[in-house]
Amino acid sequence: VTVPLAGMVMYLQPEAIVRPLKAAVGEEALTAYGEGTVEKYNVKTDIYTIKLKGWGAKLYTKAETFDRVRDSMRDKDGPFGMNWLLRFFFSKGSRPNDAVPTRSRSNSLVSGSGRSVS
Repeated sequence: VTVPLAGMVMYLQPEAIVRPLKAAVGEEALTAYGEGTVEKYNVKTDIYTIKLKGWGAKLYTKAETFDRVRDSMRDKDGPFGMNWLLRFFFSKGSRPNDAVPTRSRSNSLVSGSGRSVS
């Protein structure tokens, strides 16, 4: 499985793949009774548990009876969503030549624009 936005390739072991899923836990789903969030999936019975928004009811249903609202994580722009995680690991700052001083392990100020001379 590739994650192009992060530039990563992830590998699944063949014995770990049971079947393709319509939605993962935490994803939003649209049902005949309104929107909800997938809480659980039972592999043995092929039943999804969806907690419906607004009235707190739970719906136990097969994949054919609901649609996924979006293909990303539920709170992708939230404080700890997917976009935050990707920015944390892969961003280099808001500007390429940030000269904001940082602190070293000894808590002394160091320049962010220092260059070594050989």
